[in-house]
Amino acid sequence: MRHLTEGRRILTALLDKLDEPAAVRRRALWVAGYLAQFHGDIPAARALLEAALSAARTAGDIGAEAWASSFLGWDLYYFGDTKAGDALAQTALKLHRESGDQVGVVYALAQIGFTRLCAGEALAAADAWGECARVCESSGNVWFHAYAQWGLGVAALLRADYDSAAGLECAALRTMRHMDDPMGVVLSVDALAWVTAAQKKAAQAVTLLGAAEGVWAAIPATPAPPLREHHDAALAAAREAVPEATYQAALAAGKALNQTEAIAFALGESPRPTPAPDRTQAGASRGPLTRREQDVAVLVARGMSNGQIAAALVISARTVENTCSTS
Repeated sequence: MRHLTEGRRILTALLDKLDEPAAVRRRALWVAGYLAQFHGDIPAARALLEAALSAARTAGDIGAEAWASSFLGWDLYYFGDTKAGDALAQTALKLHRESGDQVGVVYALAQIGFTRLCAGEALAAADAWGECARVCESSGNVWFHAYAQWGLGVAALLRADYDSAAGLECAALRTMRHMDDPMGVVLSVDALAWVTAAQKKAAQAVTLLGAAEGVWAAIPATPAPPLREHHDAALAAAREAVPEATYQAALAAGKALNQTEAIAFALGESPRPTPAPDRTQAGASRGPLTRREQDVAVLVARGMSNGQIAAALVISARTVENTCSTS
């Protein structure tokens, strides 16, 4: 946040010194508007973006008009004027195509895909995200391709194609981890939780939902209201499917995971590397711990009871006891 504040301060100082007709001023306006938007200062963002849009149209600068349209479209959409927001997003896509800005095309398609998901329009969302994915593949845009996979995964979930949804979200999550993108990570973990709840894997879904809440809090950020609705609906469905004690234990286990652990849990990976066997100790011939034993050991180290561990790993308490006695 410190860098964001500093960037806004520098751009404000720059705008005071630039002449009205200067091309760089139009760019500075929409960039300043984007930073204000990201900072949560929506009134300032709208003022800057409207000024950028007006200046770009007056000058015939389609590049600046396209980006100002995209970002202003977000503001209008999220604050109730969905029709105007959608229109600006479509305008941005058209202008980015005219100017040959592949990054802009990808961004506009992602914007349209996201708003279609928020409206529950699975087929329209899949069309936009699918085109976004194709443009990303042709231009080598790995990062936004992962967001396209995320969007296609949510669209598949809305169509009740749960296997496709899970595969797409896992693929997106692997890329988000590689890119070290916390926002992409939490979107993917959360979406995987929704899919898991839809697949009736209630305790696992609750752990994933708790993990998503923990990662959102660590960023810190909050999901857009339509995404929060999916999260809350999945949580409510899973809660009805398991005993209250199981629900509470699974939720606590999920919230206790850091981002790295949350990713590993979501992807079904071991939470930490298998330790080398200690041949100097009694029973050394037994070999390294199994993955299940590693999972139990990690949760034991966190001070969780056998019942809590059983809920988090979706196994019986007797299995936990046996694992602890043999590992």
